[in-house]
Amino acid sequence: MKPRLWIHGCFLVLVPIGILARRLVTGSWLPPQAISPAVYLLTQWTAFPLYLLRAVVPFDPSFYRYHPPAPWPPDLPTLCWAATTLAIVILAVWLRRRAPEWSFAVAWLAAGLLPSSSIVSL
Repeated sequence: MKPRLWIHGCFLVLVPIGILARRLVTGSWLPPQAISPAVYLLTQWTAFPLYLLRAVVPFDPSFYRYHPPAPWPPDLPTLCWAATTLAIVILAVWLRRRAPEWSFAVAWLAAGLLPSSSIVSL
């Protein structure tokens, strides 16, 4: 592991260097947010079942398809998708002992989507 440590270190150093370079060139750490964080979080929450469906049943060659921002106040379809996400989360927690692979898959999908799509609404 030690002989390759410097290679991994170089890649890890690239992230802060890139963020710092963006700050120096543009004057901001990240691009401005496209929509409010609350609406973006609701949009991501309601889109989670579709991401899970695409991961389980690969009927679409693209994992991501544009999801329009959720309306505020939420309409009936938005509330239904939000309830579906809540049911998936509750089921994953409830089945963590009987079906740990499925619970792990749900948690892993959420963890994988979080940094790329939910922390900053670009």
